[in-house]
Amino acid sequence: MTDNAAHIHRLERRLEALRLWGERVSSEGGLRNLFLSFLPNLSETMEAERSTLFLYDEDAHQLWSLAAQGATLHQFVVPIGKGLAGSVAETKEALLVEDAYDDPRFDSSHDKASGFRTKSVIALPISEPDGTPLGVIQVLNRRDGTAFNQDDLEFLTDMSQAIATAIVVAK
Repeated sequence: MTDNAAHIHRLERRLEALRLWGERVSSEGGLRNLFLSFLPNLSETMEAERSTLFLYDEDAHQLWSLAAQGATLHQFVVPIGKGLAGSVAETKEALLVEDAYDDPRFDSSHDKASGFRTKSVIALPISEPDGTPLGVIQVLNRRDGTAFNQDDLEFLTDMSQAIATAIVVAK
């Protein structure tokens, strides 16, 4: 497959993922079930090993994982400001990290506990239209071993807006 054909194929898969997300938002029962059914599709579409949705707990000033695809532990708690996801929650800025271990914000404790090796990461804040934080979506490691790129970030940005809408509707 040529580079151009591969790019078109990837775009087609991503559009299909957005369409499926729209269908699931209107049909799934409960926010957790929605994300448990959607995260494997997101990982597949992004050709990623793992994806996690963290929700913001304002009272505890932390993130907790609503759903984690591809992980042995499905419940993570991350203080705001700690690790890549916590940093995204604190700054409200997206991260595109080529090598997690080269980033001083990276917290390797989950890798050490699970035996997983985080490499490339995309993490995005999820917020309401008025800026109220809702959580963070994080995707780890492209399956082909390459780093995530700007196209991946743009796609996940589109998805994060749809995810925000689903969280607000489900509240």
